[in-house]
Amino acid sequence: MADNTVEIGAVQKNDKISTRVRITEFKGKHYVDIRDWFKPQQGNTWQPTKKGTSVPVDKLSAVMDLLEKAEKHLKGGESVQNSAVPV
Repeated sequence: MADNTVEIGAVQKNDKISTRVRITEFKGKHYVDIRDWFKPQQGNTWQPTKKGTSVPVDKLSAVMDLLEKAEKHLKGGESVQNSAVPV
């Protein structure tokens, strides 16, 4: 792990896959990286997959709002309107 990466936490999907949330830096900009990691059959070192995304800090609030809307919809059946976020 690079010195500028901060591990926030992980959610275990199963004994071979976990989804990790990390703060990373690339070309001087900070991102929240949400990515699946896997444990190879041979070895104990977890490795990142290509399945995931890096959210720029300036888009983080918008993404969190959308995730909260999705959770409300799934838990309470509230209708959800499409909210496009400019990129």
